[in-house]
Amino acid sequence: MNQRTMITSGDIAEIMGLQNGAAFMARRAKLEAVGFPKPVFWSQKPYLWKRPEVEFWIDHQHEITSGCTGPAFDAENVVMMAKARVA
Repeated sequence: MNQRTMITSGDIAEIMGLQNGAAFMARRAKLEAVGFPKPVFWSQKPYLWKRPEVEFWIDHQHEITSGCTGPAFDAENVVMMAKARVA
């Protein structure tokens, strides 16, 4: 399968198991606070992310979030998706 290098918020939502791109964008600030990659600096509407960076972050989510607890952390679906990839 030929995967695109640059992906949209809708693509990220699909990877993370979220309903749509808007659902991802609603969580974006909290995810970036725990290390989620920022969109490439030159992309605006639609924002674009580098697929390898996003996949690396998801694959290493258990390491990144090991100390994150409480209501301020809103990436439960991401953690579940990372665990599912390993299973």
